[in-house]
Amino acid sequence: MILSGFADEAANHKAAVEQFAAFAALGLQYYSIRFIDVGGGIKNVMKLSRSEIQQVRHLQNEYGLNVSSIGSPIGKVKLQDVDDGTKNAYVPFKRYLSRDVKKACELAHAFEAKLIRGFSFYHPKGTDPRAHLSQAVDQLGQIAEACHRSDLTFGLEVEPNLVGQDGYILAEIHRQVNHPAMLLVFDAANVLCQGYSPAEVFEQYRAMRPGLGWMHVKDYRNPQPVANTQRVPGHVDEDQSREARRPPAHGQGRGMTGGPNGVDSPAGVFYNRGRCPLDRDQMNGQNGSFSTSL
Repeated sequence: MILSGFADEAANHKAAVEQFAAFAALGLQYYSIRFIDVGGGIKNVMKLSRSEIQQVRHLQNEYGLNVSSIGSPIGKVKLQDVDDGTKNAYVPFKRYLSRDVKKACELAHAFEAKLIRGFSFYHPKGTDPRAHLSQAVDQLGQIAEACHRSDLTFGLEVEPNLVGQDGYILAEIHRQVNHPAMLLVFDAANVLCQGYSPAEVFEQYRAMRPGLGWMHVKDYRNPQPVANTQRVPGHVDEDQSREARRPPAHGQGRGMTGGPNGVDSPAGVFYNRGRCPLDRDQMNGQNGSFSTSL
């Protein structure tokens, strides 16, 4: 079992020192890199320069930390070039594969990580995600193959507004892609925020379990719960969600993940050593703490 977490959720300002100090203080040896500030402002890991990567690596070594996975936004672009009223970007897939996916693989190697977290593409808002399953499966299969050729594993996370917005659809994507380099990532909060009950969330976990690679251990509590009769499964207002995750004003407390009023709780990440290539040699001979296997 390897226990890890998104270190940026332990730091109000996303500063590298804040992130690493918090994780080291907890006795953790692994973290998932996503947003980080090494002096030039907050950047997604995909935007880091070579010199910034070296800065991060030097600093993480000082704190005894290793990268367990790249928290990339791969798959968070439009599946089709249509105006659906959202701000999501569209990138022609061939270019996306040769540029963005390649970059994510290069970053994984730069940080000596074996895992890349990603997503299942935005289908046009208001349409049935299952109607876009074949295109998503085709593109995710190509991403999995690109990762496989780089000796990496792609973890496909369940999240609202995407084709793989629930556990059942994500499990079907995994079944159809049928590639050893693609596993599933369960996140209960990403399902709960759509209005599903805990029992329904558990059933979606069970559907995903055959393809499960790792899971995010966190919860979600909406200060204004949506009744089942009012919910719109699969859709969440992302602008509102981003607002909820803004750092609190000075003097206001919060949990590790930064959501006010208990919207989010600490996001531990559990990795399955039986499914994910995270043996001791590959992870610098350390046993791990805040990233884990099932």
